[in-house]
Parts: sequence; C-alpha cells; structure tokens
Amino acid sequence: MMIRIIAAHSFRTLRLQFALAAAVGGFLMGCSHPPLNQLQGYIEGEFIYVASPLAGALEKLPVQRGAQVKAGDPLFELESRSEKAALDEAVRRLAQAKASLEDAKKGKRTSEVASIEAQVQQARIALELSEKDLVRQDHLLQITGATTQQDIDRIRSTRDQDRQ
Repeated sequence: MMIRIIAAHSFRTLRLQFALAAAVGGFLMGCSHPPLNQLQGYIEGEFIYVASPLAGALEKLPVQRGAQVKAGDPLFELESRSEKAALDEAVRRLAQAKASLEDAKKGKRTSEVASIEAQVQQARIALELSEKDLVRQDHLLQITGATTQQDIDRIRSTRDQDRQ
C-alpha cells in the first residue's frame, strides 16, 4: 500500500511540475517581441464580378482568375467589328455635316437667288389678281346678283392663300 501512495503522489507531482513548466514557458513566449513583418488579425475581401456592358465574342484574355491587376490594365478584349463600323459611319456623317456647313457659309448661288426672286414676284402678282377678282365678284353680287356667296368665299380663300 505504501508503494501505491508513493506512486500516486509522484504522479501528481509530475503533473504539477509539467503544468508549471508549461505556464512558465507560455509566459516567457508571450513576453517576447513579435517579428516586425507580421501582423495579427483578419482580412476581409469583396468579390468583384467584371463584365462588359456590350455583348460580343471574347478575342483576348490577358489575365487569369485570381491574378492581381493594376488600375487601367486591360482584363479582356471583345470583337469590335460592329463598333468600328459605327465609328466609320459617325466619321462619314461628321465629314458630310462639315461639307454642308461650308456650303451654307458660301450663301446662295446667283441662279438660286434669281429663282427665289422670281417666285416672290409670281406670288405678288397672284395676290394682286386675287384681290381684283374679289372686288369684281363682290361688286357683281351686290349690284346684279350674278354670282353666289360661295364663289365669293372661294375667291376670298384664294386671296388669303396668296397673301401667305
């Protein structure tokens, strides 16, 4: 029985010494200075899904999944035939608009000016004729009754159109 008590007592002492050694070792390790290039903490990140606003077939993919890229680096390249065609059309329209502007700055040609002046003169003569016709028909209606009010209204309408 004595041997058992000594063995149990030795085992408790050994366990106590081991716990004491672990505590002293942990304390000493905790008192040391951490390396300067290491930090302790958590890192959080956000997933970013990159996509093109336009549809198209993928032509080039210079980066792979998980690669680090700098701001402004191209991530992918899509086919651009339709965009090039739209750009060419816009360039043609711009050139046409510039040509039209230059033509408008030059003013009307003498033949165009003469044609417009002739149209104005023709409109004046037509107005003069319709006014004389209205006076004549109005006089006929009041004196002899040889015309109708409908004819007078039609002639008045023609005169108003000639004024415009």
